[in-house]
Amino acid sequence: MKLKKQSLKGLQGGQVRIITISSLKGGVGKTTLSAFLSLALASRGKVLAVDFDANNNLTDFFAREIDD
Repeated sequence: MKLKKQSLKGLQGGQVRIITISSLKGGVGKTTLSAFLSLALASRGKVLAVDFDANNNLTDFFAREIDD
């Protein structure tokens, strides 16, 4: 599994951090890591979690959290 971190300038001059979690192998915990990392980082500010998985598992995770 690869974890890549990158920093950019935001539109209003603020710091934007991009964290990419990727692996070609299935079942290694990418969605679980993404979900809980997003939740942990949300306590420090705004977080945008983007789900590129065709199964939409990350989207389903957060949809369940809102419904509960």
